[in-house]
Amino acid sequence: MARALVILICCSACWADCKLPDAAPPIDDRSVTVEALLEAGHFPRAKMLIASLPEEARSLWLLSRAEAGLGHQDAALKLAGQAVSLDGTKSEYHVQLAAANGRLAERASMFKQLGYAKRAKKELDIALELNPDNVDALYGLMLFYYAAPSFVGGDKQKALDAADRMTRLSPARGYLAQARLAAERKDAAAEESFYKKAIDADPLFYEAKATLAQFYLEREPANVDAAADLACEAVRLDPDRVDAWSVLAEVEVRNQCWDELFILLDRAKTFVPGDGRYYYSAGDALARLGMSSRWAEQFLRAYLSGPVESDQFLARAHLRLGEVLQGTNRDEAKVEFAKAIELDPALAKR
Repeated sequence: MARALVILICCSACWADCKLPDAAPPIDDRSVTVEALLEAGHFPRAKMLIASLPEEARSLWLLSRAEAGLGHQDAALKLAGQAVSLDGTKSEYHVQLAAANGRLAERASMFKQLGYAKRAKKELDIALELNPDNVDALYGLMLFYYAAPSFVGGDKQKALDAADRMTRLSPARGYLAQARLAAERKDAAAEESFYKKAIDADPLFYEAKATLAQFYLEREPANVDAAADLACEAVRLDPDRVDAWSVLAEVEVRNQCWDELFILLDRAKTFVPGDGRYYYSAGDALARLGMSSRWAEQFLRAYLSGPVESDQFLARAHLRLGEVLQGTNRDEAKVEFAKAIELDPALAKR
């Protein structure tokens, strides 16, 4: 009885403080641009709008970004190359071509990685020649310098210098970039500090709030209350984006607020019908925390059977579903493991 009362108080307080929006306006009534859709991660909707644009360098650049977000990296590379061929004077086109090469390098063999990495660096250098204040180019260089081996130009200090320059040009984005480097070197205290600085620099910075909320869930021990507060703020800033809804789904699982979880998932679906990552977050959390395997399976299947706007979590969802199914259906579990490895061969090493 006492435990039930604690859970009830926890759930009531969460919902009272969060003040989530109730309903989304019809999608057709929203005035959106392709750039805004890409920024929010709505890649299929962006592709639909791009299809109505004339085929020119700009539309090829936009389509490359959409294909990259959907995980179609070969198509993204081809489109970015076409955009640069049509108009090589735009710094942002070279940044996208560099990004496409960088993403392919992540999954390529060692021999091919070098080729992709060198091309990415070349395009980033061109982008900065065309526009020395292009923060996207600086971010790309930061990642290159940090990850690349020294014999192809990698340099940890240059990575820090690029992040510092970003911070001078765009403080909020620069601090977020510095948080990324802190995460790479596993300095949790610095990572948290930089997230907070990004939010202080721009209190309306959705990405910083949603990312810090996720950071609080992943740290040991998790700071669930802080994650919930930040995710609620992020949802109120932009309810059309999926990241903060996904954090809130895990918060409800951790708080064992089951009725509230189902209410939240239904509400998230009204705002972000094109990407059910909140189902993945709920199922993944249930499985990781050793709670209801039946619900974990239900939510993971809901994610995998519904629309997905990015391939970022697909492999992990298949892997987690395979783990959940191991105790009840080993044959189906093997199928899910195979799908996970097909999407991300690196999972075979786990």
